[in-house]
Amino acid sequence: MSTFDDVKKPEDPNAKLPPHKINPSYTVRVLCCVAFIFLTEICLAHYVYRLIHAEIRNEFISKNQFDQFFINEILGEKAQNELFRLYREFQMKNGTRKKREAPDMNLLDTSSTEPHVEFFNPEMRESLESKDEIRRQQSGGKGGAPGGDSWVWLTSYSRIPVSCFQV
Repeated sequence: MSTFDDVKKPEDPNAKLPPHKINPSYTVRVLCCVAFIFLTEICLAHYVYRLIHAEIRNEFISKNQFDQFFINEILGEKAQNELFRLYREFQMKNGTRKKREAPDMNLLDTSSTEPHVEFFNPEMRESLESKDEIRRQQSGGKGGAPGGDSWVWLTSYSRIPVSCFQV
């Protein structure tokens, strides 16, 4: 029976037959496709096996050769330089460094007349603004910043005098 041969239709026109009963060559074609895929997989597996086996044979080093190869690598100049660099880096991370000599300055001294940034706890902002308002009233309209300037809040915890922004 070929693909183009007519097959007897069932008497009930609404009943559908499965494809292998309508055309028996369909089953044969499916089996041929499955066999082709299977043979293709076997050929690919064999090719991959030969490729890997050839790579191993070319780049394989025996244990005795590996020991000698490893010793030669460690004794090489590049490896020694890298080991010394790692050792120095390890020593710097784990060692203690000397304390830098800093001049004795009171960095928190707010009585200076030079403009500077002040940092505060954000919860203290309201109390600082109220203190600045009291200073402004006492000094006759001048701000509470050094030089009688007013403050500009940069963030919720830092402020700077307005004169720092003027060039």
